[in-house]
Amino acid sequence: MLVTRAQHQVFLDELRASCLHPAAGLFGPDSWTWRISREYILFVGAGRAALLQLAHPWVASAVSQHSVAGRDLAGRFHRTFLQLFGMSFGDLDTALSAAQRVHAVHSRVRGPLPDLGNTTPAHPPAQYEANDEEALLWVHATLVDTTTWLFERLVAPMSPQDHEAHYQETRRFARLFGLSDRVLPPDWPAFRRYFDRMVTSSTLTVLPSAKQLSAQLLYPTSGWVTGLWHAHAAITALLLPPSLRVQYGLPFRRRERVLADSTLRLLSRIWPLLPARVRYTPAWFDAQWRLSGKSGRDPRAVAIERRVEQTLLGPLLHLP
Repeated sequence: MLVTRAQHQVFLDELRASCLHPAAGLFGPDSWTWRISREYILFVGAGRAALLQLAHPWVASAVSQHSVAGRDLAGRFHRTFLQLFGMSFGDLDTALSAAQRVHAVHSRVRGPLPDLGNTTPAHPPAQYEANDEEALLWVHATLVDTTTWLFERLVAPMSPQDHEAHYQETRRFARLFGLSDRVLPPDWPAFRRYFDRMVTSSTLTVLPSAKQLSAQLLYPTSGWVTGLWHAHAAITALLLPPSLRVQYGLPFRRRERVLADSTLRLLSRIWPLLPARVRYTPAWFDAQWRLSGKSGRDPRAVAIERRVEQTLLGPLLHLP
C-alpha cells in the first residue's frame, strides 16, 4: 500500500502532538536512539545495510533508474544519512521537516520493475513506488538490524529489555516515513522473525543493477584509503547473509574472512576507550550544543565533519 501525502501528514501531526520536549526532538539525550546513533563506528555497517536494501528489487530499481542516484550512489547514501540524523537528533521542527522532504523526494520515485521471468501479456511487469509500505519497511528494518548488531558487537551489550526499549523507539522513528502499526512488527521478537523471514524469502533477489551498484559502493576509490575500503568490503561480505553474499559475487576467501574478523575484534577493543570527540557524530554534538541553549553549530561538530569528509568521504563523494 502506498503512503500518501495526506496519510503521511497525519502521522507527522500525531508525532508533533505527542512530543513533550520539542527542543530535544522526538527522542532526546536519554533515549536509546541517541545512545546508539551517535556512534560513528556504526558506519562500518553502511555497506551491509545498503546491500540488504538493494537486494530488494524495488529498491534496486528505484536507485538505478533515477539518474542522479545511479550516477552518485555514494552521494545518495550520504544525503540519506544527513536526513536520518536530522530526524534522530534534530529538534521537532527539524525532524518533521526532514521527514517531509524525504517523502516528497520518494513521491517522484516510481517506475516499472524489470522482468523477473514471471510476467505475461495479461500480467505486465509490476510498478515500484518508493513510498510503498513494503519497501519502506524493509529499508527501515535493514538499518535497525545493522545498527543494533554492530552496537552490541563493537560498543556495549544489550539485554532483552534494552532491545525492546530501543525497538519501540524505532517504531516511533518509522512513523516519520508513514509506517503504521498495521505493517510494523509490534515488538523486538516479532521484528526478528520478520527480518529472518525476509532474508530467506524469494522477495530478495539481487538484480544485475544491484550487483553493479554494489561494486560502485564497495570499491569506489584509489589512493591511501584503498585499504580502508577493502576492509569495509570484507566486513560487508562477512555481515551479509551467505545467500546474498553469493548473489552479489562478493569475494570471501580466507584473506577476506581474516581481514574482517581481525578488524572487528580490534575495533571492539579500542572503540569504547576512545574519547567522545572521536567516537560521536557531529549531529550528536550539535544536539548537545542546542540543548545547552547555544545557537548555531558546535564548532567541534563542524571540525569533525570536515575532517571525516576530507580523509574518508572525499574520494568517495568527490569533495575538494
